[in-house]
Amino acid sequence: MKKKLLLLILIIKSSFLLLACQKSSPLTKPSKSFYVNDHADVFLSSTKYYLNYNSDTLYQESLSYSDQSLRGPQLVTYTYLGSENDLDTTAIFNSFGVGKNDLGPMLFIFFEEVDEELFLTAIITEIGIKMRNCLPASLVSTLINDYFYQDDLYFQEGIVSLTYHLIATIREKLYQLDDDDTFENYLNLADFLNDEFQYFKPYETKKFSLKAWHIAVIVLVILLLGNSSFFLLPALFSSFSSTKGGGGKSLGYKFRK
Repeated sequence: MKKKLLLLILIIKSSFLLLACQKSSPLTKPSKSFYVNDHADVFLSSTKYYLNYNSDTLYQESLSYSDQSLRGPQLVTYTYLGSENDLDTTAIFNSFGVGKNDLGPMLFIFFEEVDEELFLTAIITEIGIKMRNCLPASLVSTLINDYFYQDDLYFQEGIVSLTYHLIATIREKLYQLDDDDTFENYLNLADFLNDEFQYFKPYETKKFSLKAWHIAVIVLVILLLGNSSFFLLPALFSSFSSTKGGGGKSLGYKFRK
C-alpha cells in the first residue's frame, strides 16, 4: 500500500511538472490560433481574423484531397519587434511543425521602434522541405514585390494581400485550382477593405492542453502497469496531443526581402 501511495505522489508531482513544461518560451511555441503569432502586436483584429480564416481554410480543404502526400499545407505568420538576428527562424519553424507533409511556408516579419513608431525592417520566408518546389525564392520575391510592397497599400492591407496570393499560388501549384476558385472560396483584399476597421472576435482553432482526465488516465496506467508504464508515457502524451502543426520541417531554405 505504501509503495502505491509513494508511486501516486510521484505521478502527481510528475503531472505538475509536465503542466509547467507547457509554459515554455512564447517565441518558440505557437499562439492559441497557431496561424498568427503577433509578437510585435501590430495586427488589427480584422487582420488576425482574415489571416487565420484563410490559412485554416487552406489546411482544412486540403485534407480531403485524393493524393495524401499533398495534404496539409499551412501558412503561418509571425511578427517580431527586434533584430532578425535574435531569432532562429528555422528552429521556430521546426518547433511549430508547420505543414503536414512538409508543406509549410512561414512568414517572419520584423520591426524596429524609432521614436515610438514601428518600422518594418525585413520579411523572411522560411519554406518547408516539400514546399520548395511550389514556392522557390524567385517566386516568393515576385509575390512580395507585387502584393506587399505597393504604394497604395499600408501594412495591414499588404499582409492580407500577400498571404491571399501566396495561398492562391499554393492552390494552383499543388491542386491546379485557378484564381477564380480561390476568389470564390477565400477572403480577399476587397473583402478586407470593407472590414478593416471593424472589430473581430478571435478566430477559434483547437489547441491541446493537459486536462484533468489526461492526468487521471496517466495515473491509472501507472497504477496498473507499475514502473514499466514509464516507457509508455511518451506514446501516451503523443496520442493526447492535438497541436495544430502538421509536423513539417525546414532545412533552412529561406528568402529575405
